[in-house]
Amino acid sequence: QWRDELRSADIPNWGFNDPLSTDPLGVGFFINPNPAVPNRQQTTMYHLQAFARYEWPHDVGIAANLRYQSGFPYSRVIPDGELPNLSPAPFFVENLDHHRSDNVALLNLRVDKAITIGRTTLTAMFDLYNALNAHHVTNFNLLNDDFGHVIAVLDPRVAQVGLRLAF
Repeated sequence: QWRDELRSADIPNWGFNDPLSTDPLGVGFFINPNPAVPNRQQTTMYHLQAFARYEWPHDVGIAANLRYQSGFPYSRVIPDGELPNLSPAPFFVENLDHHRSDNVALLNLRVDKAITIGRTTLTAMFDLYNALNAHHVTNFNLLNDDFGHVIAVLDPRVAQVGLRLAF
């Protein structure tokens, strides 16, 4: 995804200080008092995904989902009032294409076994999420006074056991 859009440094008003956000920068018009950094920024983000499933004899299946996604572009943000009489609104210190958060590779695995009784199928599943145990930072504070403070990291390796009943 290639973007050429208005990127906002006005984080508190847009509410993108959320650890669940994959793009913490706002999109929309804002007043930019920094002439070195335009409010229209070109940014690039990408996401690649490959999925495969194989079914062995006796209804045993294995599956893998490999996902690779780019980090987000960022810049330090000077918040409201940080520089008296200069800043009516938060602004970026530099262009967004100068820094990017870490790219992330995730591997999820599944093994399942199906048992059919009449017209009913019971499937037991074992899932392993983040099998590579990646521990990248997914979001951090962009404001000048607390810049770089980690807000969220990837969840650690997690296993799940489940049952599916189809009738």
